[in-house]
Amino acid sequence: MCIRDSHKYVQGVEWGHRPYYSAGIGKHFVEVGPPLDTGALRQLLLEILTHCFEWLGLPLIRVSPFCKNKRYFSFRVDADGFTESSTEAALRIARKTGLRFTWFLDMGRWKKQGQWIRRLVEHNQDVQLHCFRHMTYASREVNDINIRKALALMQRNGITPNAIVSPLGCNDKGFSEAIKEQAFEYSSEFGYAVDDLPSFPNNDSAYPLQVPVHPGCSGVFHKAGFTEAEQFEHLYEHARRQGDLDGICLLYDHPNGGLDAHEVQFVQLFDKVSLRGYKYLCMSDYCRAWLQRPRNFRVLFNRGQIEVDGFSDNGFRLEQITDGTIGPVQWDGKPLPQVSSRGMVDEFVYPPHSIREVALEMGQRHLKQRNFSKAGWYTNEVFEALRTYSGYKATRRLLSRVRWLRALRGRMRH
Repeated sequence: MCIRDSHKYVQGVEWGHRPYYSAGIGKHFVEVGPPLDTGALRQLLLEILTHCFEWLGLPLIRVSPFCKNKRYFSFRVDADGFTESSTEAALRIARKTGLRFTWFLDMGRWKKQGQWIRRLVEHNQDVQLHCFRHMTYASREVNDINIRKALALMQRNGITPNAIVSPLGCNDKGFSEAIKEQAFEYSSEFGYAVDDLPSFPNNDSAYPLQVPVHPGCSGVFHKAGFTEAEQFEHLYEHARRQGDLDGICLLYDHPNGGLDAHEVQFVQLFDKVSLRGYKYLCMSDYCRAWLQRPRNFRVLFNRGQIEVDGFSDNGFRLEQITDGTIGPVQWDGKPLPQVSSRGMVDEFVYPPHSIREVALEMGQRHLKQRNFSKAGWYTNEVFEALRTYSGYKATRRLLSRVRWLRALRGRMRH
């Protein structure tokens, strides 16, 4: 998207498979995302505002994005599918590092894994929802069916989740409206935003808070030709950069093909980020903290002093953004903390043909399923059931009770 078109951009409406560039490695990878890098745009606007305010001789005041003035990292586990070995590997990483991951469970494949769901809870893991079928649909009604079925299964296991993420990272309006209706506290769709601070869709707090993460995982790195060493160098450098910029970096991966394939490397990554002085905060705790961050307060400035109405710290301080031209303003007799706008320079590197082909190919996947009607979803469920032996036997028992089918079978035998 050109910068001249950015004034027309409505966050969350447009999205698709797109290339992301790793400057440190010099390679691209492909995942779902918005056409506009909203995090970079926010930083650009902040720099512009800083210069405009200082040109006018006015201080630019904001609520810090740094919770308790510290840097954090967090890790999200998208549990698409289930295997005992991959789940055990992910739990070993959590035990070795002492971290509380946030797990989003694909309940269509976890529905018979009550024992393992209880193990996650016993190991102090944060358990949330990833729908029933691993699919996001255009229709609000079909998304609602998919979510409600998953919710019922999770509640049978004694868990009422307060968060959900869309399968495949899609941000269809039908999904946004369905999760709004279910009153989830937060969500995290790649198609809405990545590598940015949390926000409410349409600035409407009736929607779940969107908590963006970094969209790179083992599968997409492998598909893009990253070596294992390059993958973890990229993740560390990204965590460092994003944490320094916004106070937090949220990474993600999957147990199957991700955490189980790189167990040692993930432990080393988390230890390395911790040694840098970053604290760990699980995704749900970060969301709860952010929801307490002050909004809609008023600042009055007069002769080097500010008066603030409607502000309560709640772990996020007031600070002055400056390029050094204006000295610190006073608040309650003390100078307000000053920070720079932390400008960053991103070089645009056009993706090679192979990466553009990957993005095009991935964008064509699942189009039929994503456009299921309600009838289409239920028909697909019948076919899914018939694929299993137990489902086949159950269907045969059900059909055997239909009188005209029994009569037809009797005639065919004679």
